[in-house]
Amino acid sequence: MLTLILGGIRSGKSRTAAGMATGRVVFLATGQATDDEMRARIAEHQRLRPPDWVTVEEPLRPSGADIPSDATVLLDSVDNLVANWLLAGATAAEAERRAVDEVLGLTAARCIAVSCEAGFAPVALSPLGRAFQDALGRVNQALAAKADRVLLCVAGIPMTVK
Repeated sequence: MLTLILGGIRSGKSRTAAGMATGRVVFLATGQATDDEMRARIAEHQRLRPPDWVTVEEPLRPSGADIPSDATVLLDSVDNLVANWLLAGATAAEAERRAVDEVLGLTAARCIAVSCEAGFAPVALSPLGRAFQDALGRVNQALAAKADRVLLCVAGIPMTVK
């Protein structure tokens, strides 16, 4: 079962996802600590996770993680996954394909994927930013089409989309 949780930055999507994760939880982290501000964000996310959750850092290939079949997987986040592929030199089309394949390739019985809603942001000022927004928008659409459930978080309130 795939649940996709979308929302803007600081919309409450990660908190919503964490509240839905039950049983044995594997947290698949795609963020990379590339600067002090990102290290602080990652540390804050880590501090809020229950101590019994297993965290696996997989910035490019989360589907390759060793995940018990009875675990709930919480993938945070799809937008970082797309960005990581673009920054690794993938074309936008390749980043889209790889991100979708990685999320759909997760083998856990229950998967919760978190992603920013690209459509809420203004058009990026740089070509790379626009490529990211376009790729992420298409990835979110592809995942939403395959997901069993889609939620949208606004101001900390999750709303059912599908």
